[in-house]
Amino acid sequence: VALLRLLWQEAPDVAAGAAVLYWEGGAPANHPVETLALAEAKQVVAYGGPEAMERVRELAGPETPVLFHGPRTGVVVAAAETDPAGVAEAAALFDQRGCVSPHIVLFVGESEEALQWGRSLEEELQALESAIPPGPVPLEVSARLHQLRGALDLRGASGESVGPLGDHVLVADLEDVEPVGARAVWVVRCENEGAVEAALRRLGPVLQSVGIGDPGLRERLAPAAAAAGATRIVAIERLAFPPPEWIHDGRGPLRELVRWAERE
Repeated sequence: VALLRLLWQEAPDVAAGAAVLYWEGGAPANHPVETLALAEAKQVVAYGGPEAMERVRELAGPETPVLFHGPRTGVVVAAAETDPAGVAEAAALFDQRGCVSPHIVLFVGESEEALQWGRSLEEELQALESAIPPGPVPLEVSARLHQLRGALDLRGASGESVGPLGDHVLVADLEDVEPVGARAVWVVRCENEGAVEAALRRLGPVLQSVGIGDPGLRERLAPAAAAAGATRIVAIERLAFPPPEWIHDGRGPLRELVRWAERE
């Protein structure tokens, strides 16, 4: 969409022959379109999981460059003074179906502070259900969330500082986190900034955008976040709204669509 908008600004004649379409990848009804499009493409940029990657590579020509963007997640670093409303909005906007959507909050503070802040986040997410109605949740996601909530509930009943705080927020240790979508946000308590850096390193393989509200904290944690694998460190209110030219997975999403030629 961003590319098409820019095309209309710079080259309307080219934009008039382009379109942005959505379809369910892999659906039997779409096989003819996918087969033709991928076989004729000069370059393919694809998004999805391992199964999608395998299918795209099968259908693309043997010499066709394929640039793949696998599953990634957004993370928020918060403290007691962080406004949960901004985090809730970022999680609800796209139902966590994008790499800029936060699934995990690394909360710097005491256990009771994390629980209190998590309850406030739960209230904000529930309030947004009418303003931004959620989309349908697959049955397997609902079932998995039910299992995760039940397991955390049992541990919370035994005295641990973990547990579900409602329909959306789950307070847990980092090793228990399992991002599944459906506006489920995991709150992980970190004792200090060093613990946040360690958590970011562990999340490195799936890390994309990191939202940090406090400017000073954002400045201090930016090097560690980038080293861990994040390619975008921003204020929380900008988390869900990357510019067209942002560095997606370390590559520009518009630049990777262009083949450059050099004349010496």
